[in-house]
Amino acid sequence: MSTTAFADETIPILARHFHARLPRELRDLVYSYLWDGDAMRKMNAPLLLCQASPPFNILPGTSIPHFTRPSCVGAAVSHEAVEWLYKNGTDFSVDAEDLGTFLHLDIFGFGFTPANSRIRRLAVNVDLTNRDVFPTLPSEDAVADPFRLPMDGDQTDRDVSPALGYEPSRDAVEGPFRLLMDVDLGKDFRLVVRLAPLWIITILTYPLVQHARLVLERTVHAFEQRGMAVELWYGERDVKPVLGNLNDWWCSLCDAPDRPAS
Repeated sequence: MSTTAFADETIPILARHFHARLPRELRDLVYSYLWDGDAMRKMNAPLLLCQASPPFNILPGTSIPHFTRPSCVGAAVSHEAVEWLYKNGTDFSVDAEDLGTFLHLDIFGFGFTPANSRIRRLAVNVDLTNRDVFPTLPSEDAVADPFRLPMDGDQTDRDVSPALGYEPSRDAVEGPFRLLMDVDLGKDFRLVVRLAPLWIITILTYPLVQHARLVLERTVHAFEQRGMAVELWYGERDVKPVLGNLNDWWCSLCDAPDRPAS
């Protein structure tokens, strides 16, 4: 008997004994060990989200863990492993433009999705100049004349200067963040927003960054009003404390970020 054939026959047997003989508390400890950050990174969630429907067992550039496959460890163990992930995992990460797909996609085929499982923590990667993330970003015409932008000390209680051509309501949370707010999240949910570096910054970037700040400010406020925790990172820099001050916010983003926070 080949080594591969032996493994193919032995693993399901071991999985059945594991499920039958260990109490759930000990099985959960094993699942917590298996679902480390490395396993989540190898899954390559952004690439998985590009595929229309499960199962995702074979997809170049991704690695679905074997312990989530019924064909490998049986239905009981694989179901429990996925259930543990959605109830306890803290390494979920997604690009903001893919958030709508991510929330409702059943990657493993067991009926668990972030939207129906009350995940505990989600990191959302945000490009401050992405119109899919901030749909009311000023038009190109509105930013064509940089000298019409508000200068230092011009910030008021209004959302945005009328010169920018838009004035979104402070009560509205825009784009993908609205989708996240529509999900029934638990009170212990933690949202981590990671801002992509602005490698090229010009005066034309100013209104985009200003508007993104206002949207993020409303988003943070809305989630915190629900009793949820929100973090806001630019590399390793915590920029949430300067979110309410346009000048400090702009200066923080002008400094090149370090590596992303974990």
